[in-house]
Amino acid sequence: MSQSLVSIIVPVYNAEHYLLPCLKSLSAQSYSNMEVILVDDGSTDLSGKICDDYAASDSRFRVFHQKNGGPGPARNCGLENARGEWISFVDSDDEVHVDYLKVLLEAAELSGSDIAMCEYQKIEGNDPPQEVEDVSSFSVKIIDIDQAIKRMFGDNDLAYMIVCAKIFKKSVFETIRFDKIICEDMDLLSRLLPTINQIAYLGKKLYFYYSRNGSITLTSGFRATQVLAHWKILEYYREHHPEYTEQAARSCLKTIVKYRRRKDPVPESVHKQIDTIRDSCWEIAFPGLGLTKEKIKLWVGINLPTIYTWLRRLKGVNTI
Repeated sequence: MSQSLVSIIVPVYNAEHYLLPCLKSLSAQSYSNMEVILVDDGSTDLSGKICDDYAASDSRFRVFHQKNGGPGPARNCGLENARGEWISFVDSDDEVHVDYLKVLLEAAELSGSDIAMCEYQKIEGNDPPQEVEDVSSFSVKIIDIDQAIKRMFGDNDLAYMIVCAKIFKKSVFETIRFDKIICEDMDLLSRLLPTINQIAYLGKKLYFYYSRNGSITLTSGFRATQVLAHWKILEYYREHHPEYTEQAARSCLKTIVKYRRRKDPVPESVHKQIDTIRDSCWEIAFPGLGLTKEKIKLWVGINLPTIYTWLRRLKGVNTI
C-alpha cells in the first residue's frame, strides 16, 4: 500500500463534552500519514480552545476558525485547505476504529475505487463501542454506481446517505461542494455518485456513530426542511439523471411519511408546499394504477400517520 496523505475533516460546533474522545481516536490511527483539519464553526463553548490545544500538542492537527455556517460550509472550508490525496469526514461527537484509515485506504487503492466505505456502529448515549472483528483480513465488495444510487434512495440505507464512514479520492471534489442545507450529506452524494467509477465496500463496523440527545433530528422544523432538501435532490435527478427519478421520488415520499408522523410547528405556507411536493412525487413515483406493497405503505404513512405508527410497533411488520 502507498503512503498517500489522508486529510480528515472534522466540523466542530459546541461539542466540548464529546470532542476529546473523537480527537484521541483520530490521533491513535494506525495509519500515521494523515492530517486532521478541525473547523471550529463559530462555537460558543470551549470547543475552539480544545481544538487549539490539541493542535499545539500534535502537529498533524490544524485548526480553522470561522463564523457559524453549518456543517456544509465547515466541510467546504476543510476541503479548501486539505493537502491530502484522500479525504475522510468525521463528525466531532463520533469516533473511529484504530485501523479505520488503514483499512479504507487499502481497500480503495487495491481496488482502484474513487470511494471506499465501511459500516457504522450506532451507539446510544455514552456506551462504549462493541469490539470489532479482526480487521487484519477483510473482503471487499465492489459497488457500481447504479447500485449505489439505488441504495442511497433505498429503504433507510443510511450508510449510502452520509459522507462519514468513507474515504474519497480528493479529485472527486474538484467541482463539487456542500450546500448550506439540511441533509447536506445526501445532497452532495446525489451529485457526486454519478461522477465516480465505483465504491469499495467493507462490511466491518469501523465508524462509531453516537446518537445523543440534542440531535438535529429532534429540533423543531427538521422534518419539513428534510422534505424540501429531498425535493431539491429529486429536481436535480429529473434534470440530469432521469432514469433514477422514480427512486428519488419514492425517497422524497418517505421523508413526507416521517414529516406526517411528527407534524412540525412550521408556517401554513410550508405545509401547503409539502402537500404540493407530495402530489408531484406521487405522480412521478407511481405512474401506473397498479398496487404494490411499497405504494400501500407510503399511502398509509402519508394519509393515516397514526395507524402507520401503530403498525410500526407490531413485531414483524416491515414499514418505512
